[in-house]
Amino acid sequence: MVNVTFSDIDCEVVKCQYAENDQVALELVAIDSPGNREKGIGQGECVAMATSCLPGFPFRDGQTVIKDYMENSGMLAALVGCGAVEMTGELAFSGHACYPVVDVRL
Repeated sequence: MVNVTFSDIDCEVVKCQYAENDQVALELVAIDSPGNREKGIGQGECVAMATSCLPGFPFRDGQTVIKDYMENSGMLAALVGCGAVEMTGELAFSGHACYPVVDVRL
């Protein structure tokens, strides 16, 4: 289990898969912590989807992309900082968005 604080909320990083392409998906789910209880955030609440599904991208096993803009700004740094992902240096483009490709370490 890997925990991270994102947007001042204590979370667990949960690994799953997108059904469309078997790409790794990462979801941040609230954990039971004093800070979360103070904010009225319950254990198990979805805090953020850290990844975006890109069905046409040629991912290698264990790779995905991180959504690191808008409401997810700072997500990449948080996930790298807690050891959940490692940057590959690759980028994936979809529409008007550019996503960093990462190796998932969970």
